[in-house]
Amino acid sequence: MSNQLKCKVAKIIDDYKLVLNVGSKHNVEIGFRFSVFSISESDIIDPDTNESLGKLETPLGTGKVIHVQEKICIIESDMYLKSTSKITKTTKPSGLLSMYDQEIVTEEIPNEKIHRPFDIVKIGDSAIYLPSFTK
Repeated sequence: MSNQLKCKVAKIIDDYKLVLNVGSKHNVEIGFRFSVFSISESDIIDPDTNESLGKLETPLGTGKVIHVQEKICIIESDMYLKSTSKITKTTKPSGLLSMYDQEIVTEEIPNEKIHRPFDIVKIGDSAIYLPSFTK
């Protein structure tokens, strides 16, 4: 398999899943990772030399292949955020004399993985195989 397998987004299933226009015919397998990015329409011009520096590639996320057909595959976002939230609760003790005594309890939520969607992806955006991060 070529380490430079380039492809395009063919369909957006939802914020977390995309269809790419490569599949088993291109030796794609479940577990392969792809980086998805948009490419600017115009070149970036060097302000000093006035020469083209190329087009800007804006990262939109990475995903793992979860389904493969002959000419297409589905990737799912493999990006996660960690939450480090604290919850503060105020409890009122029971009883008439303790109505002014309030107990404040702070609980920490353990680091929870929050599935992160792709950034704003359009049909036709580019993707490239990430060989060092497969399976």
